[in-house]
Parts: sequence; structure tokens; C-alpha cells
Amino acid sequence: MKIKDKDKYVLLHEPSVELLGLKKYTVYILHEQGVPIEDIATLLSIAKPRVRELYKRAFLRMTYEPHWMDGMSIGAINPLWNAGIKTIEALIEAHKSGRLLKLRNFGKARLKEVEQVIKEHTN
Repeated sequence: MKIKDKDKYVLLHEPSVELLGLKKYTVYILHEQGVPIEDIATLLSIAKPRVRELYKRAFLRMTYEPHWMDGMSIGAINPLWNAGIKTIEALIEAHKSGRLLKLRNFGKARLKEVEQVIKEHTN
């Protein structure tokens, strides 16, 4: 998976483990330093297609501007991101419909974190 027209994207975030997660962060940093995909796959013991996918996800996450996610734990962000909840409006709708607790790896502690974010953004 290649990122088409990579130059048209603007990085809005600095890469960090908190934003990307450890594996995506490692793949992103190594690839940006010029390490070939094949070498990263060997180093991390993962398949080349998976390395490409991790790099693409890391790159796209850094170009997306999720202000409302800033400060949330990666454990709360990942299930939301994987469910396609990328805006505060989508988060509020999912919360009202009760859909959040049905997400994988999303429990009551994460729900409290989301309720705090909603409270901050609706006031």
C-alpha cells in the first residue's frame, strides 16, 4: 500500500508513542530514517505487507487533525479510530446510541474518559 501524493499531506502532529502506539511509531520512525520495508519486517519479525499497512496508518494518523482526541489514552483512541469515529459529532452520536460499549476493547473506564471529552467539548 503506497500513500499516493505523499507531498500533498501536511503533518499536523509530531510522531509519538502516545499518538501512534509503539509498533506503528517504530515502523514510522525507521521508515522515515530510510530503512527499507524488508529490513523493518525482519527486524520486527512481521510480514512486509503488515509493515506497509502500519506505516500507512501511522502516516495518515499524523496528517489527520483530531483535536478532540488530544489527551486521550491510546487505549481509548484505538477502538474509536478502528470503528471509524473520527469527529466529535460521530463520538457524540455513538455515545447517545450506546454503540461505544459494544466496541472491542472498550469498557466502562474508556466510556468515562469519552464522557469527559464530550463534556469538555459541549460546554
